Amino acid sequence: MNRRIMIQLCAFLLGLPLLAQTPTPTPPPPQQTPLEDPGLQRPAPPVTLLPLDTSTAAELEAQGDQLRGHNLYLDAVDSYKAAIRKEPTPSLYNKLGIALIQLRHPEESIETLNHAIKMQKDFSDAWNNRGGAYYMEGNFKKASKDFEHAIKINADNASYHSNLGSAYFNRHDYIKASKEYTIALKLDPYVFERSSKMGITASMGKPSDRAEFEYMMAKLFAQTGDAVDCLLHLRKAMEEGYKNINNVYKDQEFAAVRADQRFKDLMAQKPEAIPQ
Repeated sequence: MNRRIMIQLCAFLLGLPLLAQTPTPTPPPPQQTPLEDPGLQRPAPPVTLLPLDTSTAAELEAQGDQLRGHNLYLDAVDSYKAAIRKEPTPSLYNKLGIALIQLRHPEESIETLNHAIKMQKDFSDAWNNRGGAYYMEGNFKKASKDFEHAIKINADNASYHSNLGSAYFNRHDYIKASKEYTIALKLDPYVFERSSKMGITASMGKPSDRAEFEYMMAKLFAQTGDAVDCLLHLRKAMEEGYKNINNVYKDQEFAAVRADQRFKDLMAQKPEAIPQ
């Protein structure tokens, strides 16, 4: 799947902000089973499970990482909890919090991540992930505060800015959202591609929200000089019924794109809004 299509998916799929962890294990493969049914099928683990009572905390943590990498979140939770009973660390609480988010248990995840933050106040990943749990609950105000705190600790993490942009977007603060998405894109040109794999940048139920999002993304790519992605999102904004599409002739971000013949052709066509 090419990058532009993956970015498009961000506007339509409902999921989580980008999670973070330290250290970072091998990224898990794309989710193959519906997240709503995380425990209905528990395929045989790829390795023989270690005994929870006699294994060391380090062994159980490594096992939890491997199980989570194979989307076996329930078994991963058991491993992390057993490791914590032996040797509680901020990293273990953070990883357990992530697994609980992936199981769609945000309330329990928040309680778990509280321990990580209490043990290590400057643990930016834990702040970010707790924000992700609040985001899942739909509490975008608390999510914003946690993402903001993560950024205070580490301002160079693109996913933190992307997540904060998502929270602002869902609070309908489009100016702040655009600012954070711009920072995220500058820090990591592929941050939205990662979002489509690990969790989307914003959840949008109403057509007007989707249209606003597409126009915002067009602005961002116009600023970076990426005319192809800019025009892709402009077309989507029109198809979603964006009412202020003529602002492309006034908004400074589109100054360079307006000279592009492809832009002129698109605006001449004016794709009709797709019925919702």
